[in-house]
Amino acid sequence: MKAGSSALVPRSYDRRGNELLEALERGLCIVVGLRDGSLLNPFADRSRYRVLAFDDRSDRLAKILAELHEEDFYGGLVTVHFAKSLAK
Repeated sequence: MKAGSSALVPRSYDRRGNELLEALERGLCIVVGLRDGSLLNPFADRSRYRVLAFDDRSDRLAKILAELHEEDFYGGLVTVHFAKSLAK
């Protein structure tokens, strides 16, 4: 797949992710609550960010994790974690 594009990323999210990446070179990105994982891709694909993502739905995490593995994004800079509750 062409760098900078992914089935995971709707165009509007990709644009916002690109804007953030242009402003900042590297860092830590913590994502709490994943709708579909689409914001993870711009960070994984085009940055030196370490991304820690958390969600309280194991079914959603399993799907996102499979997609990240398929695109070889999981484990190096991106990890997803189950959180018992996001409300606390």
